[in-house]
Amino acid sequence: MARLLMLIYEYPPIGAGAGVAARNLAECWVRQGHEVCVVTGGKTLLNAGAETDSKGVEIIRLANRRRSLHRSNPMEMLDWGLRAYSWIRKSSALDYDALFSHFILPGGIPLLALKRTSSLPCILLTHGHDIPGYDPDSMGIYHRLTRPIMQRILTHVTRLCVLTSAMKKLALEAFPDSRHKISLIPNGMDLSFYRSGYQVEEPLRLLFIGRFVAQKDPFAFLAVCRALHEHGLSFSAEMYGDGPLMAEVQKELRTKPLPNLMLHGFVGNDIIDKAMHRAHLYLHTARHEAMSISMMEAISKGLYVISTPVSGSELLDDLPTLGCRLASGSTEEFVQKIMAFFRKYQGKSFAHEESSLQSLRDQYSWDRIAHRYLAILEAD
Repeated sequence: MARLLMLIYEYPPIGAGAGVAARNLAECWVRQGHEVCVVTGGKTLLNAGAETDSKGVEIIRLANRRRSLHRSNPMEMLDWGLRAYSWIRKSSALDYDALFSHFILPGGIPLLALKRTSSLPCILLTHGHDIPGYDPDSMGIYHRLTRPIMQRILTHVTRLCVLTSAMKKLALEAFPDSRHKISLIPNGMDLSFYRSGYQVEEPLRLLFIGRFVAQKDPFAFLAVCRALHEHGLSFSAEMYGDGPLMAEVQKELRTKPLPNLMLHGFVGNDIIDKAMHRAHLYLHTARHEAMSISMMEAISKGLYVISTPVSGSELLDDLPTLGCRLASGSTEEFVQKIMAFFRKYQGKSFAHEESSLQSLRDQYSWDRIAHRYLAILEAD
């Protein structure tokens, strides 16, 4: 049995995909017989404290200045990073066998509190936007300003783990002096609620899940729906999520209504699970991505996924019965693939091939991914 410490600035019910990944890893390690302590953030200075959740994970929430449950800004992240740094400094003895920290920034900040002579293995997990070169148009300046502190953080790290080959390429280019520390371990998925097949019929049910931000591009989903309407396809569409673009999406739908589309806002996981189980197609319209948790969850529910060619979607090239990865991600290309799917399966049942499902179990189950992280400790 190992005692594992995890640092992450957001952990469910606070946060988005990275927090979901962190929770899955923590719960898997507990099931495997290990002790896990997660040091994370609360919402506002008052929402802090320690607890052990129903899965056996010890959670310490540090008071911090975060205002929103579902998104954070750089100053709020920095605030948590400094408070976690102070927590590490005040801990007289870190009686753990390994430390897993998420995001180079802010998750790497508390690692600077460790003495260089510390023998505690430190594994740093990246999630895309913390790697220089990711989305350079909007994050280029931030990455140039923070690269020196990132390089310093990496001197305290045993391994830097990235999610995809595209993210590994960026990391190798950004941190050539740390290339020997870089490892690729993807996000996982929970296959316990897998749907083995479903009947495809009219109206074709389309699904969007994600934050309403430019990165996820909810307007691309609206454009696809309008084009399908012009093609005369009978369909219904549901959008789940919230964010700064929600008001603009609502405005567009008021001026140019889509009566067969429903906006649901942010909802709980149980409602998301039901939406995935009644949908026919999951459309992933993101402009930039590391490895989308929502896309992985859609696959794990047995859905056919159509995705823009972002990082992580190469899984659909490797296992094409799961869905398709578009060449450009244009509206026309989405429409072509949707119509082709409908023509092929209308009135029939769609299901992933058993060989693809077995590959998912072998390579992407959360238990398998959790084991791969612990295997790093044995290798080092």
